[in-house]
Amino acid sequence: MTARPDIIEIDEFNLQEEVIDFSVSSIVMMAFWAPWSKESLKVKKTLEDLMDRIAGSVRLALVNIETSPVVTSQFAVFSVPCVKFVFQGQIENQILGLHSTAVYLTALKQINAIDPMTLTLEKAEASLNSGDIVEAKNLYEEFLDERPENPRALFGLAVAYLNDRRWGNAASLLNDFPPSPFYAAAERLLPLAEIMSAFDEGRLTFDEGTEAGLQFCSSIRFLSQGKKELAIESLFELLKMDRAYGNGAARKLVVALLETLPPDNPTRETYRAELAKILF
Repeated sequence: MTARPDIIEIDEFNLQEEVIDFSVSSIVMMAFWAPWSKESLKVKKTLEDLMDRIAGSVRLALVNIETSPVVTSQFAVFSVPCVKFVFQGQIENQILGLHSTAVYLTALKQINAIDPMTLTLEKAEASLNSGDIVEAKNLYEEFLDERPENPRALFGLAVAYLNDRRWGNAASLLNDFPPSPFYAAAERLLPLAEIMSAFDEGRLTFDEGTEAGLQFCSSIRFLSQGKKELAIESLFELLKMDRAYGNGAARKLVVALLETLPPDNPTRETYRAELAKILF
């Protein structure tokens, strides 16, 4: 995986494209810093960590005032650390000095209130977590029509596709997933999409001459029928027989299925604990 597209170094040559133009549809946090300023280095680290929590909805543009004096002058920055919030080509807010993560989050939320697409994404996530898969899918697709490279929305849509048993659609998204904090989770989902796509297309073979093979076959059939909990329980039984079944395919399927459960679903942690008990 290469550099993240949501954290980028800015100079006078890419300012227009990567900040001004990009801010038409997304908030850009411009963090002005200097290698000799301990406070600005702390702010830089705070914002980089923050990006892991809000990935996909905001871009962090880092401006080293030592190497980008033109941009520094253009934005009238006279001291560091300084963070300017740019949206739709305008500076909506700025924060000087060293502050906690909460301060930067509050500034982002204030700007988000004027961005209707943010509301669409939040509605999509709420629909997904409540189990309204069709509504979630429609909202994610609406959002991605406007912002097709947003990893947060791409990941949500992939989960919606998997819950809707649209395995091929999910596989297409996950096979070409952009570098982002969602990348690792997308990698965990991919085996589910690929195995079930192969089953739908008649490319998946089963070793039905063994008890483990029959158990795996039952698990896959439960999944194809939308019986997720039965599939998980069936895979647990298979892992008790053979923890490495299918070169890890059974384990990867369980991990992927747990990833598709809403974060606040209590059975998610119960299943995780049971999986750990079986494997370790």
